[in-house]
Amino acid sequence: MRLHGGIEGILAKRPRPLSAVEKASFDRLLYVHLFFAVSTVILWGTTIVLALKRMPHPPAPCEHSRLHKRLGWLAAADITLTSITGLLVYYYGFIVA
Repeated sequence: MRLHGGIEGILAKRPRPLSAVEKASFDRLLYVHLFFAVSTVILWGTTIVLALKRMPHPPAPCEHSRLHKRLGWLAAADITLTSITGLLVYYYGFIVA
Protein backbone atom coordinates (compact mmCIF):
# COMPACT_ATOMS: atom_id res chain seq x y z
CA MET A 1 0.00 0.00 0.00
CA ARG A 2 2.75 2.46 0.88
CA LEU A 3 4.48 1.89 -2.47
CA HIS A 4 1.33 3.19 -4.14
CA GLY A 5 0.92 6.29 -1.96
CA GLY A 6 -1.12 4.70 0.80
CA ILE A 7 -4.87 4.33 0.78
CA GLU A 8 -5.38 7.95 -0.31
CA GLY A 9 -3.02 7.53 -3.26
CA ILE A 10 -4.77 4.36 -4.38
CA LEU A 11 -8.23 5.88 -4.01
CA ALA A 12 -7.09 8.92 -6.04
CA LYS A 13 -6.44 6.60 -9.02
CA ARG A 14 -10.05 5.40 -9.15
CA PRO A 15 -11.92 6.12 -12.39
CA ARG A 16 -14.62 7.87 -10.32
CA PRO A 17 -13.59 9.55 -7.06
CA LEU A 18 -15.58 8.73 -3.96
CA SER A 19 -18.15 11.29 -2.90
CA ALA A 20 -17.82 12.79 0.58
CA VAL A 21 -20.47 10.41 1.93
CA GLU A 22 -18.86 7.38 0.23
CA LYS A 23 -15.44 8.41 1.54
CA ALA A 24 -16.79 8.75 5.09
CA SER A 25 -18.38 5.28 4.86
CA PHE A 26 -15.20 3.83 3.39
CA ASP A 27 -13.13 5.37 6.20
CA ARG A 28 -15.43 3.84 8.83
CA LEU A 29 -15.12 0.44 7.14
CA LEU A 30 -11.35 0.84 7.01
CA TYR A 31 -11.18 1.67 10.73
CA VAL A 32 -13.30 -1.37 11.58
CA HIS A 33 -10.98 -3.51 9.45
CA LEU A 34 -7.90 -2.05 11.14
CA PHE A 35 -9.42 -2.64 14.58
CA PHE A 36 -9.90 -6.32 13.79
CA ALA A 37 -6.47 -6.60 12.15
CA VAL A 38 -4.65 -5.11 15.16
CA SER A 39 -6.71 -6.99 17.75
CA THR A 40 -6.02 -10.26 15.89
CA VAL A 41 -2.28 -9.79 16.33
CA ILE A 42 -2.73 -8.98 20.02
CA LEU A 43 -5.04 -11.96 20.61
CA TRP A 44 -2.79 -14.44 18.82
CA GLY A 45 0.25 -13.08 20.64
CA THR A 46 -1.50 -13.30 24.01
CA THR A 47 -2.73 -16.82 23.26
CA ILE A 48 0.75 -18.03 22.31
CA VAL A 49 2.64 -16.29 25.14
CA LEU A 50 0.22 -17.52 27.81
CA ALA A 51 0.33 -21.04 26.39
CA LEU A 52 4.12 -21.05 26.50
CA LYS A 53 4.10 -19.82 30.10
CA ARG A 54 1.19 -21.81 31.54
CA MET A 55 0.95 -25.07 29.59
CA PRO A 56 2.95 -28.05 30.83
CA HIS A 57 5.73 -29.51 28.72
CA PRO A 58 4.74 -31.64 26.82
CA PRO A 59 1.34 -29.95 26.33
CA ALA A 60 -1.55 -31.59 28.16
CA PRO A 61 -4.90 -30.48 29.57
CA CYS A 62 -4.43 -28.18 32.57
CA GLU A 63 -5.96 -25.24 34.45
CA HIS A 64 -5.05 -22.91 31.56
CA SER A 65 -6.83 -25.06 28.95
CA ARG A 66 -10.21 -23.36 29.37
CA LEU A 67 -8.80 -19.85 28.87
CA HIS A 68 -6.61 -21.07 26.00
CA LYS A 69 -9.64 -22.53 24.24
CA ARG A 70 -11.60 -19.28 24.65
CA LEU A 71 -8.71 -17.16 23.43
CA GLY A 72 -8.25 -19.48 20.45
CA TRP A 73 -11.90 -19.23 19.43
CA LEU A 74 -11.90 -15.48 19.94
CA ALA A 75 -8.75 -15.10 17.84
CA ALA A 76 -10.25 -17.33 15.12
CA ALA A 77 -13.41 -15.19 15.03
CA ASP A 78 -11.28 -12.05 14.99
CA ILE A 79 -9.17 -13.20 12.05
CA THR A 80 -12.34 -14.20 10.20
CA LEU A 81 -13.74 -10.70 10.71
CA THR A 82 -10.40 -9.25 9.58
CA SER A 83 -10.69 -11.26 6.37
CA ILE A 84 -14.31 -10.28 5.73
CA THR A 85 -13.71 -6.58 6.35
CA GLY A 86 -10.50 -6.74 4.28
CA LEU A 87 -12.46 -8.13 1.34
CA LEU A 88 -15.05 -5.36 1.77
CA VAL A 89 -12.31 -2.69 1.86
CA TYR A 90 -10.83 -4.13 -1.32
CA TYR A 91 -14.19 -4.37 -3.08
CA TYR A 92 -15.55 -0.94 -2.13
CA GLY A 93 -12.21 0.83 -2.40
CA PHE A 94 -10.79 -0.64 -5.56
CA ILE A 95 -13.39 -2.60 -7.54
CA VAL A 96 -16.65 -0.65 -7.42
CA ALA A 97 -16.26 2.29 -9.76
